[in-house]
Amino acid sequence: MKTKIILTVILVVTSIVGISAQGNRTVKRNIQVNPFTSITVSSGWDVIIRQGNRQSVSIEVSEEILERAVIEVKNGTLHVYNKNRNRSFLFQSLRNVTQKVYVTVTDLNKITASGGVDIRFDTPVKTCDFELTMSGGSDLEGLTLACGNFTGSFSGGSDAEITFSNVEEVKADASGGSDIHLLNIASRRCRISTSGGSDIELSGKTEDLHLSASGGSDVSASGFEVQDCTAVFSGAADGTLFVTRRLDIRVSGAADVACQGNPADVSKTVSRGSSLKIR
Repeated sequence: MKTKIILTVILVVTSIVGISAQGNRTVKRNIQVNPFTSITVSSGWDVIIRQGNRQSVSIEVSEEILERAVIEVKNGTLHVYNKNRNRSFLFQSLRNVTQKVYVTVTDLNKITASGGVDIRFDTPVKTCDFELTMSGGSDLEGLTLACGNFTGSFSGGSDAEITFSNVEEVKADASGGSDIHLLNIASRRCRISTSGGSDIELSGKTEDLHLSASGGSDVSASGFEVQDCTAVFSGAADGTLFVTRRLDIRVSGAADVACQGNPADVSKTVSRGSSLKIR
């Protein structure tokens, strides 16, 4: 009986996908909008971003999405979403819809993405300060960023890879199984917090790092040269560090940490069942 039920579900899903593939027609439109310097996007859209001399927005969508697509600017923010968002995103994906927005910005200082959004950058971005908030399984790739201060918040299984060509300060919080890569950092300060089974990779160098890792998180920072580091690992978090001058660290709750760089000044607290190796 269980086998028959499973086969029936598979056949139904296959039928839906087949029908959608046959009936899926796409429409391309140029959208005239007011100036903006930030983007908020949801509803599973694919966003392709470039930085250039003139702002532009265009969309490529399935016909059935066109009437529900909302592309508008409010208070300097470009909003991209679908009306009737209570409709299941899973159902939309089974119907094989296309919903892409192509954005050229002259300046960009903030992105907020939620609900299965995919963001791709086709050019590097240079700006003053940059704020990024991602949630609900959203992904970001291809961003090479030059900015002053970077602030990132990642939750709900979001994935992001950012390569810095210039940055003064980095603040990042990862939770809920997110997978984050912050690469080629060369900053004065870094503030990193990770929890809920998230993974974070850091590379480059900084003068001062404050790090908190908990809840089964994994910090990969052996390629991130730090002069002064203050770190707390707890709740079965794992991590690798590279510290050259001062290390102030607490390790508890079955956490496991390895530190390279042979720091001269070490202050450590390691609870039973946890591990800290310094070399």
